[in-house]
Amino acid sequence: MTHSDFVPVSRPLLWDVRSCDEWLGSAALSDARQACHNLVTLLEALEDAPPRQTQYLQILERLREPLLAAQEEQAKKFVSKPLPLGHLDSNAFVQSCDLWLALLRGYRRLLRSALKRGADEIRPSLPLLLERATEYTGELIITQLAARHEIGDWLWQGLHEAYGFAEARGLAEAPLAEAGARVPSGSTCVAAYLRPLLLALANPYRLSQREFVWTRRWVYRWAHKVRLGPAGPQGYTVDLAGSAGAQWTASDAGGESLRFFDTSALLRSVKTRLRKLDQGAAPAELGLGRDCAQGPAVELLRYLSETWGQAPRARAFSRRAGAFNSQVVAGLADIHAAVAGGAKYREPNSWDYSRRDADQIHTFQRTLQTTGEALAQPAIEGWQTLDESAGGFRLRRRGIGARLAHRQLIAVRPSGASQFMLCEIRWLSQSADGALAVGAKGLPGIAQAVEIGPPAPDPIRRDPFVHAFALQTPGTSAATIVLPAGWYQSARALLLKVPGDCVRIRLNALLRRGYDYDHAEFSPEA
Repeated sequence: MTHSDFVPVSRPLLWDVRSCDEWLGSAALSDARQACHNLVTLLEALEDAPPRQTQYLQILERLREPLLAAQEEQAKKFVSKPLPLGHLDSNAFVQSCDLWLALLRGYRRLLRSALKRGADEIRPSLPLLLERATEYTGELIITQLAARHEIGDWLWQGLHEAYGFAEARGLAEAPLAEAGARVPSGSTCVAAYLRPLLLALANPYRLSQREFVWTRRWVYRWAHKVRLGPAGPQGYTVDLAGSAGAQWTASDAGGESLRFFDTSALLRSVKTRLRKLDQGAAPAELGLGRDCAQGPAVELLRYLSETWGQAPRARAFSRRAGAFNSQVVAGLADIHAAVAGGAKYREPNSWDYSRRDADQIHTFQRTLQTTGEALAQPAIEGWQTLDESAGGFRLRRRGIGARLAHRQLIAVRPSGASQFMLCEIRWLSQSADGALAVGAKGLPGIAQAVEIGPPAPDPIRRDPFVHAFALQTPGTSAATIVLPAGWYQSARALLLKVPGDCVRIRLNALLRRGYDYDHAEFSPEA
């Protein structure tokens, strides 16, 4: 039977698995960018001139392995990178999304045909088509999460719709191996549905790159341990008629479209791994991955156990809604100048050097005098404060500005405040219109702009001192210091220079290591 969706406008570029193998043998797929481009071009050509339905499905399945390999390599260019993404990273992200969409359109086209009456040719493949439609919609969501992009309502709706079709036909938990597909036993539509939901519950915008990669891997391996049901105790639920991910719901909530998560088996598995890690087992032995270190793996597993099994934690401080602007500064040099209330030193450009300077650099490896003032005002951006608390801020920026990273140091001065407050970016995301949102937590103490340097003079560097910040908590004698990343060493001696004085200090303990800074305790040396 011929359907309107499958009236070729010309001879198909590929017409069976054999022609697909010939294409794969000649296509340039070793480079991820080129592979994604070639695969998108091929899938779009198949849309314009589709082969017969069964052959179309076989071709899509044959392309699955090289496509997943290309996507895995492509994702490395944008996973948890600073926002907004750079030009090359942004192109990789867009290309990856285009490839998932092209693949998804092919499977959805076949799925629409399989759901029609009289579709005897393709109907036996309905379990596979439903799983693939759910899986690739989920992959598109996961790709958005990997790039710290907010998920559009249409994506959640598409995911719920694909799974809802499978559930309504009793195929949500049908193993694909039984449907004749060449996939591992245990691959089901419900497992594909749960992967993006579980990953979104892990708050991926607040995970580091390493934490995101590990969490994504574990979600793929453990999603089948979660069960969905129409009723249950209070916990996480998903609304099949909604346009959002999973939400925490009270036990008295009801509705035909609500599905409750039963995560008991998943949480038992996580706790078992935690117990074995505490007993000295290697992470690789527990299926966590060869790249997992024991300490960070334990910390992340404990976080996931709490996130997947408990109600969202109440805030330590109440938040106040805000509709005012704040000043935000990023970059240690700009922050130092903003906190100090002055200009920053600008490294001279090549055209700022005189011939005499060049001769001095050649002879002494440095200049003996400066060339001009080389000063510039710090780059201060205007952000909208969405809400604030005693511990931090939720901010949004529209328009261009500095690229920001997870756990990066910034300085924030709310409207009406007299000084800047040092903060760390705890989470960040980007909306479809390019707006950047961040959650920033304040570092305790009042910041003072200082400089630090080695205790012995450096004959090579003209000025061995670098920007730093001393933090003093009011009412206490405790003092900490914020250093450039990599400067902390246990018991390291340094010179601390403040206006009018220079004292010798010793670093005592590392409190936190951020994206571009080290936060440490210190004490003056006698």
